[in-house]
Amino acid sequence: MPLGMLGKYERLDVLGHGVSGIVYLAKDTLLNKQIALKEVDVQAGDLRRFLEEARVMDRLRHPNIVRVNGVDRIDGKVVIDMEYVRGANLQDILREEGPMPLNRALEIASQVLAALDYAHTQQTVHRDIKPANILIGRDGSVKIVDFGLAEILATNAYAGGAGTYAYMAPEDFAEEDRSDSQSDIWAVGVTLFEMLSGERPFQVVKVKDPFAWKRTLDTQEPTSIQEYVSGASDALDAVLSRALARDKRDRYQTAGEFRDDLLRLQMDREPSGVTLRLDRMNRERQSRTGNGRSGLHAGFRDWSGERNWNEDNSNTVFPTAATGQPTPASVVANANDYRPDGRRPRLRFLGRRAGPRLTIDPDSVDFGAVRKGEQRTVKVQARIMGTDGKAVGTVLHTPGWLTVHPVELDRTRQTITLTAHTARAWETGEFTETVRIESNAGTVDIPVHLSVLKPRPTFAQVAPWFLPLFFCTLLPALAVAFGCGTAPISQLATSLIPAAAVGSGLLAVMLLLICITADVGMAERVCCSVVLTVMCFVLGMSVAAHRTYIADSELHYLVAPGLRHAYVIGGTLVGALLLQLLHMRRWKLWAVVLAALGIYFGGSLMHVLSPSGLR
Repeated sequence: MPLGMLGKYERLDVLGHGVSGIVYLAKDTLLNKQIALKEVDVQAGDLRRFLEEARVMDRLRHPNIVRVNGVDRIDGKVVIDMEYVRGANLQDILREEGPMPLNRALEIASQVLAALDYAHTQQTVHRDIKPANILIGRDGSVKIVDFGLAEILATNAYAGGAGTYAYMAPEDFAEEDRSDSQSDIWAVGVTLFEMLSGERPFQVVKVKDPFAWKRTLDTQEPTSIQEYVSGASDALDAVLSRALARDKRDRYQTAGEFRDDLLRLQMDREPSGVTLRLDRMNRERQSRTGNGRSGLHAGFRDWSGERNWNEDNSNTVFPTAATGQPTPASVVANANDYRPDGRRPRLRFLGRRAGPRLTIDPDSVDFGAVRKGEQRTVKVQARIMGTDGKAVGTVLHTPGWLTVHPVELDRTRQTITLTAHTARAWETGEFTETVRIESNAGTVDIPVHLSVLKPRPTFAQVAPWFLPLFFCTLLPALAVAFGCGTAPISQLATSLIPAAAVGSGLLAVMLLLICITADVGMAERVCCSVVLTVMCFVLGMSVAAHRTYIADSELHYLVAPGLRHAYVIGGTLVGALLLQLLHMRRWKLWAVVLAALGIYFGGSLMHVLSPSGLR
């Protein structure tokens, strides 16, 4: 039964208790929709912290992050109106179903890492990633919730004591160190291990004792996933080993790198060379110190020296373990070619042919400014050179608003089509991402940039002001057109046709400039252009006819009034157009001016043709 009203919200049920308050299933009675309502009863000194939480979540617009609809203060409580995800959290799913199949676990972890990669680029860390804060929708979508511990990377990195102990990284327990984006990466590694095995990689007797966790993380290595999951591959163990590396320098430097390795595992490919190298170095260090893990497995490659060391991969880039930034392949020929001791291989003597390399032309893509809802396509040329066998490649990483075709490369020269879908972008603004392509000749990151503009207003949105202005534009022509039908004044009306054509034509130009500045659709602009074209045609025909009247001195009196009105109307509107060109941005003001001029000149021509005007 309902739990009572809170402002406009009707609380229907309790969904759970978060770090900072109770989360209800509620109904927005004004919008008539279900939402998740987080109610926080805070003291005055804590109010700023919880408002900052809401601002952090409002800033993060991503398909895998729960969306914030609004924040309000009701009866002394701060309430956060959030998106309601129909489903269950990962913690409850693991309790009910136990360990997950590999592909499902990798897919969930990949979506979590995609959200974290976006949040980290926004200089925000979550700092409490755990199964309870990962929601799985009925449609399979994955969303992160509860940024209550989130902090800004650049200024407020937190030192120790936050989050849930079982998912906290070693640096989170150290007062002298600081949490950062790699603390989130560690937590995802623990969560992935738990999804696959039903257990955590570290076991502590006193689970509520932070000192016990600190001692365990400082002295023990994570348990190998192969001890829990029969048939777990060496590649999967290497990925988890890197994600759970005690030293942050050996861990994944970005969530995107971690996600790329999971995508490789989903495609039954080996993880990146950096992951393989760090795993081998870690196991060798453990074997030398006698602190190895049980169940250690054989290496991935035979490093006896049979590999050919590549020495010219100048266009290939690969993320380094120390910085996470792409490094030119002229420095690192291929990440898989590192020796077990981590040293670079010696270059072969000069004169040997260049090693395999992957090149992309152009090496970066700028889609430019595209309106929301529209698409834009750019093509690049991929070349796989220097390989002994068949060219093989695949697209590993793309942003959500971009599609790439083809995904698999099987030729030495291949055209790749990149299509930007602005409808998939969750907001307007600038987007800078990378498309990662891996082949048997190396790996390349292609920087892609997209500027998403607001969509043009629809006709229904502009009709309330466009249609009245369009009618005002036609008023001079309509006044003369109706006057021509009255026999006594038909000759005078005919002489006023040039004035009417000049008036409606120049007013159509003003309306066209207003449409351009207001950024309306093409249909409205075409209407203005049609009116201008028709008025120019009418003016030309009437000028040719007036030459006959001017030649006949007896009919000259019929032409004079029309010429006087044409000069007055034309001079006034040309002056207004020149001023409008200087101040085009104030289109609403010029809309009022256009309406006033249209009514004035239309009314003046009707007055001339009226019986009182004839007298």
